[in-house]
Amino acid sequence: MTCPSRKNHISIRALKRRAKKLSTLHGYKHAQALDEAAKAAGSHNYKHALNASAASMSGGSEATSSAKNEKPDALQRFHDKARRTWSDAVKQVAPGPASTATWRGVPAILKAIGPFIGPEKNHAHFPSGGGHDFRAVRLSTEKGCLEFEVTRGLVYVVKPRSLTLERIDLSIPESFLVLELDDLKPSEFYARSDDAEESSDRVSRRHRMSEMVVRSWGGEYADREVWDRGYLSNEDEPLPEDARSVVRFFSGRVMLVTKGSLWNGAARTYDGIHQGMTNGDIRAGIEGAIRRMEDA
Repeated sequence: MTCPSRKNHISIRALKRRAKKLSTLHGYKHAQALDEAAKAAGSHNYKHALNASAASMSGGSEATSSAKNEKPDALQRFHDKARRTWSDAVKQVAPGPASTATWRGVPAILKAIGPFIGPEKNHAHFPSGGGHDFRAVRLSTEKGCLEFEVTRGLVYVVKPRSLTLERIDLSIPESFLVLELDDLKPSEFYARSDDAEESSDRVSRRHRMSEMVVRSWGGEYADREVWDRGYLSNEDEPLPEDARSVVRFFSGRVMLVTKGSLWNGAARTYDGIHQGMTNGDIRAGIEGAIRRMEDA
C-alpha cells in the first residue's frame, strides 16, 4: 500500500518540477510559476496545494480530519462549477445533436471560442507540451491571427485554420475543442534565440514550434532579451507600460478542455500528446475512460 504522506510529498515535488519548466518556458518568476503549476494540476494556487498536502500528511486529530474533508470539498466545488460552465458553453455554441462542429475563418472562430474563454473557464494544452489558462481572446495586431491573454504581461499569438468542438454526450463537460493552426512565419529574431542551445526534448520541440518576442508600442516586435533587461535600446528608454511578452506558435494544434475534465487531470496529457492524435483518437480515449468509470 502506498503511504499517503509519501504520495502527497511526491505531488508537491512534481509541482515544483513543473514550475521550474514553466519558468524556463515563459520567463515566470518563481512564485507565479508555482501558482500556474498548481492551477494546471487542479488547485486554486500553490498555497492551496500545499494546504491540501499538509492536511493529508498530518496525524488523525479532529482538526486534521476537518481539514482533510474541507480541502477536497473546496476543490470538488471548484471543479463542479468549471464543468457546469463548460457544459453551458458547449450547449450555447452547438445546441444541436451533431457530435462534431467545425468553424473556419477568424471571425467565426473568435465568436465560437468566446464562451469558453475567461478566468478559470479552461485549460489550453499546447502542441509543444505544457499549457495555460486562456483568460481573454481578441484579434491580434498580426493579420489573420488571434491572441490569447494569459496574464497582463503574456499573450499567445496563433494563426487559426479551424476550430472543432467534439461534443461528448456521454458527459458534456468532457467535450473538447481543437484549434488547428495555420503556418505562421517566424520573426526576424527567431534565429538568434538562445533556446536553440538547450537540449531537453520539450524545449527542443518548443523551439521548433514557437518563439518568444516582446511587443512594444505600435504593435512592433523586439527581441525577447529586452524583456529581461527592461528597456529597448538604452536605460533611458524603458519598456512602455503596454509592452507584452508574446509567444508565437508557428503551427500545431491547441486543445482546450475544462479544468475539471478527465483530460486535464491526467499527468501525461501535459506533454502535448494530443498533437500526435486525431480528434477521433482523443474522443475514443475520453469516452473509454468515462465508460470504465461507470462500470467501476
